[in-house]
Amino acid sequence: MSARGTHPANESTAATAQDSNLESRLHLSKDTQPAFNSLELYRGFSDLPKPTDQGSANLPRVDVMDTGSALKRETIILAQAQERGNSKDFQGDRPNQTKPEGEAPARAWEMNLKHNSDRHGHPDALVYLPRGFDPGKPVNLMIYNHGWNTTAGKSYRDAKLGEQIAGAPPNTVLVVPEWQQSPGAESGRQGNLSKPGMYAGMLQEILDKTPGLQGKKLKDIENIGIISHSAGYNPTEKMLADGTLGPKVKSLTLLDSAYNPAGMEGWLRTNATALARGEKRFTNIYHGTSGESQRQLKTIKQILGERSLPQEGLLVDQGNANRPLQPEQMANKSIVFKRSDVTDGKQGPHGSMPGLYVKTIASSLR
Repeated sequence: MSARGTHPANESTAATAQDSNLESRLHLSKDTQPAFNSLELYRGFSDLPKPTDQGSANLPRVDVMDTGSALKRETIILAQAQERGNSKDFQGDRPNQTKPEGEAPARAWEMNLKHNSDRHGHPDALVYLPRGFDPGKPVNLMIYNHGWNTTAGKSYRDAKLGEQIAGAPPNTVLVVPEWQQSPGAESGRQGNLSKPGMYAGMLQEILDKTPGLQGKKLKDIENIGIISHSAGYNPTEKMLADGTLGPKVKSLTLLDSAYNPAGMEGWLRTNATALARGEKRFTNIYHGTSGESQRQLKTIKQILGERSLPQEGLLVDQGNANRPLQPEQMANKSIVFKRSDVTDGKQGPHGSMPGLYVKTIASSLR
């Protein structure tokens, strides 16, 4: 296992349905099925790939959606017997749990997009709208960039991102891009997404295609957060350097992802004053990237010193590596460096970080 990836996984496609209806010929992949057992899903059928597009009609899809004029929508609540087996994964998003009258349920989609890394046979992004999402109110975007040896759907399931993001500020929409040219590989290649403007185009296309977000423009969304795990620093650097996205990023979190500190330095320098004032936030939780993180910490201190900016918002916690970062530690702290040797009992410190810390980060933004 590479230090820059999570745990290896074999992607599997579900068996072909024995039905002539178009709806029944979509295929549910084993790596994503448990993640959607308790969510309301929508399937769109107006822009399905042809067999000649990607070599086979037997593709690992949960949903492929498009919002063209031919869109058909179908609400699916998966079997509650299945759901009960995974209820802990989506605590608070279970269909059988009482919800305030009129409150929108949590919803998730996997999409095919024109702004993609390549024609790789996987969905190009996963989008999650939280319970109670109100399209009439301002929207916050949280982007999760996964590491090696996983995919957008698998990383969403493994880290229980839907459950963890529930603690974020209201109307926080989670986007998990499939940034790898070859999803699940040990590779930082981003394919088409390495071109200028492609990530901004991807996010705008997601807004255009997601029910509840349609009609919204990226230029109107002021609050973007990025959580990068491991090799997710590759797309994160591209997003920060994007003239449309970079200035909108108000929260940047590296989960053992500081493999190239120089790639973040431009954003840190540009936003040093906002970080010192608590108007933006930077968090680096590290284990395998200890050396790189120490260099990054030195750079930040140097920047603050050169500009005579206050450092009261800086927290450095290296002596409690066996204790997870606590939400109360982040109160009034806008620059956080935390060494973490904690594990979830199944993986090492590196692979454990998404499952341990996304909730803490999300809730700290309230």
